[in-house]
Amino acid sequence: MRFLFALLLGSVCSPFAGKAQVPEWQDPAVIGQGKTPPHATYVPFGDEQTALAFRPEQSPYYRSLNGDWAFAFYPEPGAVDTAFSQPDYDDRTWDRLPVPSNWQLHGYGRPIYTNIRHPFPANPPRVPETGNETGCYRRAFTIPEVWEDRPIFLHFAGIQSAAYVWINGKRVGYSEGSMTPAEFDVTSYVHQGENQLAVQVIRWSDGSYLEDQDFWRLSGIFRDVFLFSPPAAYIRDFYSYTDFGQDYGQAALHLRMQLRNDGRKKAKKHRIQVALYDAFANQVFREIVPAFDRLEAGAETEVAFDWPVANPRLWSAEDPYLYTLVLQVLDKKFRVQEVITRQVGFRDVRIEDGQLLVNGQPVYLKGVNRHELSPTGGRAVTEAEMLTDIRLMKQHNINAVRTSHYPNHPLWYELCDQYGLYLIDEANIESHQLWEEGRTLAKDPAFRDAFIDRGVSMVMRDRNHPSIIIWSLGNETGLGQNLRDMASEMRALDPTRPIHYESRKDYGFGLPEFDIIANMYASPADMVRLTELDPTRPVILCEYAHAMGNSTGNLWQYWDTIETYPRLQGGFIWDWADQGLAAETAEGQPYFAYGGDFGDSPNDGNFCFNGLVGPDRKPHPGLWEVKRVYQHLKAQWQDKQPRVVRIQNAYFFTPLSLFQLHWTLAGNGQVLDSGEVELPPVPPQGSWDWEVPFAPPSSQVGQSYHLNLSFRLRSGCAWAPEGYELAQVQLPLALPARQPYPTLSPASLPPLQVQTVNHLTDRGVEYRFEGPQFQVSLDARTGLLRDYRFQGQALMEVGPIPNLMRASTDNDRGGGDRSYFARWQQAGLDQLQNQVASVQIVEQGPQQAHVVVKGKLQGVQQALSYQTSYHIYSHGDILIDCLLAWGQPDHPPLARVGTLWQLPLSQNQAYWYGRGPHENYIDRYLSAPLGRYRASAGDMYVDYGYPQAYGNRTEVDWMLVHSTEGVGLMVKALGEPLQASLHPYEQGQLEAARHPFELKPASYLSWKIDHQQMGVGGDDSWNPRVHPEFLLRQDEYRYQFLLRPVDLNQTPDPEASLRSPGLPPRP
Repeated sequence: MRFLFALLLGSVCSPFAGKAQVPEWQDPAVIGQGKTPPHATYVPFGDEQTALAFRPEQSPYYRSLNGDWAFAFYPEPGAVDTAFSQPDYDDRTWDRLPVPSNWQLHGYGRPIYTNIRHPFPANPPRVPETGNETGCYRRAFTIPEVWEDRPIFLHFAGIQSAAYVWINGKRVGYSEGSMTPAEFDVTSYVHQGENQLAVQVIRWSDGSYLEDQDFWRLSGIFRDVFLFSPPAAYIRDFYSYTDFGQDYGQAALHLRMQLRNDGRKKAKKHRIQVALYDAFANQVFREIVPAFDRLEAGAETEVAFDWPVANPRLWSAEDPYLYTLVLQVLDKKFRVQEVITRQVGFRDVRIEDGQLLVNGQPVYLKGVNRHELSPTGGRAVTEAEMLTDIRLMKQHNINAVRTSHYPNHPLWYELCDQYGLYLIDEANIESHQLWEEGRTLAKDPAFRDAFIDRGVSMVMRDRNHPSIIIWSLGNETGLGQNLRDMASEMRALDPTRPIHYESRKDYGFGLPEFDIIANMYASPADMVRLTELDPTRPVILCEYAHAMGNSTGNLWQYWDTIETYPRLQGGFIWDWADQGLAAETAEGQPYFAYGGDFGDSPNDGNFCFNGLVGPDRKPHPGLWEVKRVYQHLKAQWQDKQPRVVRIQNAYFFTPLSLFQLHWTLAGNGQVLDSGEVELPPVPPQGSWDWEVPFAPPSSQVGQSYHLNLSFRLRSGCAWAPEGYELAQVQLPLALPARQPYPTLSPASLPPLQVQTVNHLTDRGVEYRFEGPQFQVSLDARTGLLRDYRFQGQALMEVGPIPNLMRASTDNDRGGGDRSYFARWQQAGLDQLQNQVASVQIVEQGPQQAHVVVKGKLQGVQQALSYQTSYHIYSHGDILIDCLLAWGQPDHPPLARVGTLWQLPLSQNQAYWYGRGPHENYIDRYLSAPLGRYRASAGDMYVDYGYPQAYGNRTEVDWMLVHSTEGVGLMVKALGEPLQASLHPYEQGQLEAARHPFELKPASYLSWKIDHQQMGVGGDDSWNPRVHPEFLLRQDEYRYQFLLRPVDLNQTPDPEASLRSPGLPPRP
């Protein structure tokens, strides 16, 4: 393996060997020229104190080249002025472009988003010579005097896709492999005074066939550029790792250091001083070890160092404790020549008895996939943006990230070390289109060196990071010997971590080849089947729960399964953030763009909007569900001990005492009692029985009671403040059935006036019902109520309009002709015609009237019959009984069974008792406890980037929609709870719109009162995969609810009105 690695480095670093038959960027045998071998990320310092600040810019041997560079854009490589690399070239007319950046986000060329297809005809290894955008960069720099007689290196942390580099008119080298460094020894190319650096970057290269990821295709120098200068004899690379005794009380720190002499003469009697400090700057040890007696110029040697450390504090995502390693190169007179610092963690990773163990514990990977993209900077992501992601992840109980599908910026790994995230570090390999077409580059010997280089470069750069617990060979490239050889080379360089790669020939059910069973988008049942096929490996889904748009349904079903079977250890949600780029309409209205918005073709539309958060990192409601499902603290009633709650600490390295418990006792959402509890130091994986400090309340009229538990941080930390809630549980109190409301006494009500009006126009017959404070009409043509008024105020314009559709979600549309949306359209559910058969006043008394409307909803192919009964009372109550039945047994599942009410714009405030405060659905509700909540119609809007159904609330016992003056209509569930939402947009407009800026508020508000609505799904977004229990497949539905006018000025608690006469008996 080491011999193979040496051959690879030789080909990468070899001098130019004659004129190539084709350009380097069309030749898979050329993966780099003039590049130095890959190594750990480091900056040389001159003294320990400065080095311990971890600020590269404070080193006298570091010089950043970030900033504005001269830039010229060309349509293809052949159009470039070849003289641009010369030092005397006049670039004063060139533009200025910031480095790092992507030129497509600064007005040059065009961003392109595709998922699978290459944006050019795929003919590997050739790429188009025309239309292949090319950027030329120039920048002047000077060499500090203190760098005299020292080697000098030029480091590009990331260039996409291929680049040539010149200094002072001389070609230094060439690089492919966008996501790992391109570094060059430029000692012989630079001189004192001003130097001129020139770079030519080409958008497409043969390397692009290994970079066919599901992302925006962007180009340029997108990561940091800097110069650094170590001493003549210096540490070129170092590798640190740890191992442990059986009880983790005794550890060993192992170091393997590569020392190189790039001076003009041999170096003599050098030593290395190794020191380790704990997180409080206490010295653990300091030792000096011989490096070499003699090291010839141009030679290299390895120095090994092993040291025992007693009772180290271990690193984990829960407790990311870091030590600081200091390496100093000393000359023969013990003078400091170089200082390198690195934070290290004591932890181990292994697979044992079919489980992945971190520090001996079978941790769960509660993960997400994350693309490295800024909505404004593209691939140039700032430290602040990285920290925003990490803090949000930690705050929402996410403990693991897969760097899909390439190595990230080196700073990302340092931050994950510090804040605590487990990482799957993934090589920059994906060849999706070619794999789907049966052209598997993993089997092509011409690409073998490119495969190995990408894996080796990642491992060599990143292997010192404790946050990385798994290596990944890449994504969706098929399987072949190139990947196997790549894995072998990676294991030789780092045998301490397992290797992941899905590695199946197609998407069919089966086992991957490498260390982890890491299938994509397996169902919970299939996860169990996978454990049965191979008992020696853990099952960790590298992608699952596709979070596209309004999604992330049934997540708890995955985790109920995972926590039942020991070898199921988690998965990585696809994905973290919507890949949207900041854009503006012609009128200057900002929005986030997806594929096609820049005129890019081909494109895959909004398939890049799969995130738990938006491009601006605003959480989607699905993220709150993830937080609830991923939480590590659980609670449940103890069946044999009334009033006792068992609290389970499901962390692996965290005591319960780090949290404080806040509890409330609520009746119908109103707090009756509350308190705080200091939690005891229950160890990880332990539990504690807590006796609740209150007597259960007696059952009251209309009341349901819940114990709400909130687990909050006792002290603040780097990613959340003191008191931040990390877990919540709502437990119902087991009490006798709640008492029914008083029955209606019609004799106590004022008289009801009923009029029949025959319009001479096409409006036909209208029935008018009027009491002392209210009036409403019923249109005999449509069977709908109109113009409901209370105390002279208009509260409703028309309703209940039968509503069986929703603005299709991304998941609804997934599956082409098999999709739910396609089946709804085929049945004509989006074009139902309301055909009223009869409207009859079947009963009329002094205080009430009973009207029955019968008809059918006619679609293109199928129809549903319905019967709507209105019990209208003189004080304004309307009891509505709905019956809906399919006429044929073979029908699609319905999106919803409900009604739509058009309300005046003034009725824009919602107040309800049900689940909330945020949007929830029948398969995504655990994060939304029952309670009383308020929101405006605007507040209920959820921006998914691509308009679709949003805003639903489940288990609604009642909802009041009112004006700011406090007068409105209240709906009360009779029997099963309802689902409801309030919208400023028409449902048809939501369906038609492709961007949020296309939405225009209607002239009325849409109040949707549903008996049921199907789940949103989330297993994937390209098949109809809403779980069967969350589909509406019944042949017949019947439900009841009460409509009642409420004036909050007279009745501040809407429920109080339900305790007075006027409500029929509970069915």
